Amino acid sequence: MDVQGARPRELILTMLVSFSLTFAISMRERKTTAAPPRTLVSQPISSHPTPEQPKLVERTPAAAPAPPRPASASEAAPGTGPQGGALPLAYNVYNRRNHGKIEGFITNMSDQPMSVSLQVMDAAGQPTTQAELNLAPAEQRGFGTDFGLDLHSRDRVILHSPPYQDGSMEVP
Repeated sequence: MDVQGARPRELILTMLVSFSLTFAISMRERKTTAAPPRTLVSQPISSHPTPEQPKLVERTPAAAPAPPRPASASEAAPGTGPQGGALPLAYNVYNRRNHGKIEGFITNMSDQPMSVSLQVMDAAGQPTTQAELNLAPAEQRGFGTDFGLDLHSRDRVILHSPPYQDGSMEVP
């Protein structure tokens, strides 16, 4: 075995191992920060108009929560009316700590347009911000700190769309 020829082989082997490890680590980090999985729908989404930004309503921390709404016939017994029951939405919220933002996604899983009210409650249970989203059938819409919502870790996002039951999720 040639002693002079062994040096370049060791160098090449070291470079290959270093590159492989660096590539594997970067792919692993990329998977953990990837966008949320998309739900497949049977209708084309491209036929929908350009998404609009949610309308924001600011509330002060001292503001009292909204008074309870009177229950309609379909809200009185969830699941008994033609549209009662759980929200036909797929939703999730992500805390992108490495990017300094919190974002979420809502997808209308029904074949009807929906108006969804988002209310953010802080960890103490006080409302902070509110937004209204109008979703076409099978439309996915994003929300979060980039849209002006005041979201922090351990906040609760409440989704309201009559006549369905309210949904909620906690910010990680």
